[in-house]
Amino acid sequence: MRIVLFTLMLVSISWTGMAQNRKAAKYNDKIINEQHKISPLLVKFYKSLNTASLEELKAEKAALIKRIDASIAKVSAMPGFEGDVALRDACLDWFKLYKKTLEVDFEEVLHIVADKDKSADEKAQLQTVKEKMVKEEDEIDAKFEEVQNAFAKRHGLELVEHPIK
Repeated sequence: MRIVLFTLMLVSISWTGMAQNRKAAKYNDKIINEQHKISPLLVKFYKSLNTASLEELKAEKAALIKRIDASIAKVSAMPGFEGDVALRDACLDWFKLYKKTLEVDFEEVLHIVADKDKSADEKAQLQTVKEKMVKEEDEIDAKFEEVQNAFAKRHGLELVEHPIK
């Protein structure tokens, strides 16, 4: 009888751990799903920089900011996982960086981007802004990856990379 009770107790602990892992995975996936709603739109916006008119870029930028705001609201409303807010906050930092990039960085240069006859000074200005944005993006991506890996390790999750479509 003790062996049966001990075996049932071990199975119960295993199921609790698996349920906890599922909860952690669902929490991670909710956050990642919000990023996946934005990432393809960002890629599309960046690709359109070469061909779209200023009016089209402004409209696309406004729609993208609206989508980012919706994701910020949704993720901000999420509680921390077991009180841990690091993953949620790292994602919010990611969203806020892209929102700032669109509202501030692109606001300064969008008219130059849309101009097909750029001067050497304008090309240099665009290059400077691009380098700044890439540096900020690399930093925020590295921070998010570090936080997500730590979250996965704490909760026994295996992360699987899903490329942006």
